Amino acid sequence: MSNNYNVKYCIEPKPIVSFTDSFDDEIEDFGFNLLCTSLVPDGVIAKSDMLLSCGQWADDIIGVISPECIDDSKKFQAEMGWATYLGITYIMFAPFLSEEGKVSKIEEIKEDEKKKETEKKEEEEKKKKKQSESIQDKNINYSRMINSALKGAIGSDFILPFYLSDKNSWNKWNEIRLMTESYSSFYPALILDSGSVHTECVESWMGENVKALIIPSDLFAKQSSKSKKSNQAAYQLPKQILQLIKHFMIQDIDIILRQSEGHKIRTDLHKQYHYLRRIQKNLPKLTSWEIANRDFEDYLQDPLQPLKDNLESSSYQVFEDDTIKYELYEKAVYKALLDFAKLRKKEDPKIDLKENPIVVMLVGSGRGGIVRRCIIASHKSKVPIRLYAIEKNPSAVITLRNNKWEYDHEVIVVDTDMRVWNPPEKCDIMVSELLGSFGDNELSPECLDGAQKILKKDGISIPSEYNSFMCPITTPKLFNELFEKKNNLKGLETSYVVNFGKYKYLSNIQKVFTFTHPLPKESIKKDNSHNDRFKSFNFVLKNDSLIHGFAGFFDAILYKDVKLSTNPIDHTPQMASWFPIYFPIQKPVFVKAGGNFKASMWRCTSNDLKRIFYEWTVTSPVILPIHNVNGRSSAIDL
Repeated sequence: MSNNYNVKYCIEPKPIVSFTDSFDDEIEDFGFNLLCTSLVPDGVIAKSDMLLSCGQWADDIIGVISPECIDDSKKFQAEMGWATYLGITYIMFAPFLSEEGKVSKIEEIKEDEKKKETEKKEEEEKKKKKQSESIQDKNINYSRMINSALKGAIGSDFILPFYLSDKNSWNKWNEIRLMTESYSSFYPALILDSGSVHTECVESWMGENVKALIIPSDLFAKQSSKSKKSNQAAYQLPKQILQLIKHFMIQDIDIILRQSEGHKIRTDLHKQYHYLRRIQKNLPKLTSWEIANRDFEDYLQDPLQPLKDNLESSSYQVFEDDTIKYELYEKAVYKALLDFAKLRKKEDPKIDLKENPIVVMLVGSGRGGIVRRCIIASHKSKVPIRLYAIEKNPSAVITLRNNKWEYDHEVIVVDTDMRVWNPPEKCDIMVSELLGSFGDNELSPECLDGAQKILKKDGISIPSEYNSFMCPITTPKLFNELFEKKNNLKGLETSYVVNFGKYKYLSNIQKVFTFTHPLPKESIKKDNSHNDRFKSFNFVLKNDSLIHGFAGFFDAILYKDVKLSTNPIDHTPQMASWFPIYFPIQKPVFVKAGGNFKASMWRCTSNDLKRIFYEWTVTSPVILPIHNVNGRSSAIDL
């Protein structure tokens, strides 16, 4: 679709229809991408593997495990074996039995078996408790069967549906995924079986990697002839359900339309399908910035180490494409130049700034993106500058020396490490862009400590301050990837730059560390202890949650009121230079709604003064080991 959301539509007919050799044409004629079918070996559609080609079984079919399998392991194994034989790669398990008495054929609770009104209350409660315990036992045993199937499956996706009307649905999902460890191919699905939703339950679902929404066709309300307009759909969904569907459509969900009794595929379901397509079409269109960033959703990247490694041209290109950041730097330099011009003229009314320009030194110049903005700021403010560009990357220095600068402005290019350079003069303004996704994680504090000797006594640094922030996050997709693919201590003790896709921030965002520049000379210690930090946190969780680690952000005060931020609370609009940082934890932690989640974080310098690293831990409601002790798994080289 034109708004760049990738939603797949599936039909689950009741009873299963019999398809012919023109399967692809019929599916296309229906308008659906996939077909749900029972995996009962003697079922109508599945009675022979030759009804469809191997490619059709693999690409066009969702195989549905029957409810009778829940307490029949042999039947479960038979249907799973049939799915494997057919080559089906998308399998839907039957939902758990409901402890509230509403489910499958297996629990045929007849009306005449209901308790008589004359029964004693104690007896009712006793029977209910016994029934609930029996159902719980069956569900636990069913979880074992599912886990066994997941262990032996390769290359298939599995979904387990949950009724949205069940206020405990998320907790049930959380229980089974913890029992089955973590599988990147195991997803929850939501059956939208009611027009009303439990707000707290829905909030818990928002951060999950939900694979599919199952919508019974009788959930749609048929419009009355009076309210129906010629250009409107013949069906509508309840408002709360519609909001939920829109949320998941943005996350590229599969939508399964389940045929209800009395509804026909080519009339009712077809109209409902087109109604949903209109909803999708009317979602907000993604901007070019959002489209570009979607390619990086939930992709784990190691943070840059610009001190250790010289960046490639492509990395600089990505930075320079973020015009918002450069505009803010230009604005900060512009304001600083005006202030310095006033200050110098106040100190000496006869001063000629053309003869005595404001000295600007850009440390870590890259290919010159901010150098250009300094020149433009000088031109706009009409304040002359003498401009130095200091860069240690020899390849970037070649570009700097061969650049044609705006207004033919002279730029003095210096090929050296800012920390060891002895300048011919000191500067009024030291400009740098050494910030990482957590603010200080690319060693801006250590770099600027070494470089600040180039500043005059009244000189300033742009940025003058930066702060890191963090909050607990649920991101099952990323945790499962780390657990399965890395499957080692190092992978779960390393921070990653990531554009979160399937996630939810679970509590208020709290400040972590603050750094300011320039520092008083006497506060800079040779052992770098002045840049070490420690902070403890207490987060209060709004909903039942499974925590997979921490999301980190930062903001920076460039000059006075000129600020940039990746903090979701006040994120600089359209700024794309930094994604958040993710600090995983070795084991997910469950916290009840209203519960406290306590954690601590350290920023440390190694004893040999060659590395900076973070350590972090959880102290409540459980205690986890301190992660990344002595930087054993990840560190930033000085």
